[in-house]
Amino acid sequence: MYRMVFTRPDIAFATGKLSQYLKELADCHGTGLKGLLRYIGWTTNLQIHYGPTAKGRLTLYSDADWAGDRTDRKSTSGHVAMLYGGPISWGSRKQTSVATSSTESEYIAMSSCAKQSQWIVQVLKDMGFPRYIGKHPYVAQIKGDNQGALVLVKNPHLHE
Repeated sequence: MYRMVFTRPDIAFATGKLSQYLKELADCHGTGLKGLLRYIGWTTNLQIHYGPTAKGRLTLYSDADWAGDRTDRKSTSGHVAMLYGGPISWGSRKQTSVATSSTESEYIAMSSCAKQSQWIVQVLKDMGFPRYIGKHPYVAQIKGDNQGALVLVKNPHLHE
């Protein structure tokens, strides 16, 4: 958990998923843990690089699965905030409600990503770095991959 929280955003999802089954381990969880440890061993020498050659604007990426948990059919949201080619914030968590479509699941994920983006924007402004935010002083760029959710976000007349 220490590595995941402080140094390895790439293992956050797998570590979180395995942590859900600590009380009732099965053989498949042991196989998953071995795979995760093998991955950590193979990627020990990889590093996150921040630098002027990468894009210097704040960009957030959002994604979600739809009904990924087979027991309660809840979806999992995830996001990562990138600045100068490296992650500065990331998260993955199960959604609190059951989404009835992939569009709804992605929309919920984008909503939580937007909340995180506003916090990061405020921190950058308070630190005196508004130039990293983008063209508009209060708006961060958020990217999603579900066309239905993107249309829903851009057109407020489609929903309440």
